[in-house]
Amino acid sequence: MIPGIVFAFYIMWSPLLLLKNPDRGMLQSIRDSFSCTQTNLATSALLCLYMMALTILGALLLGVGTLFFIPVAYATFAVVFDRITGGSGKTELEDDEDLA
Repeated sequence: MIPGIVFAFYIMWSPLLLLKNPDRGMLQSIRDSFSCTQTNLATSALLCLYMMALTILGALLLGVGTLFFIPVAYATFAVVFDRITGGSGKTELEDDEDLA
């Protein structure tokens, strides 16, 4: 059980890496996720603890809190990914507005 949790921790960035670079493939995204997690170990660990805390807090509120806390946790996950990979933080719509 513990090796599975550690493996899941190290590949947590792979779906977002695959979305960012779909031409690299899933196996390369997993490899990149390993290196991204090792490079940002403290950030990744704190993010996991934050997401677990939000999930538990939402469950303690009779499950109704999860309707709010889970989307917030995943939005935070995406923002942290954007920051650690050096993203601009802008959406495509914001980029279009800069051109106008």
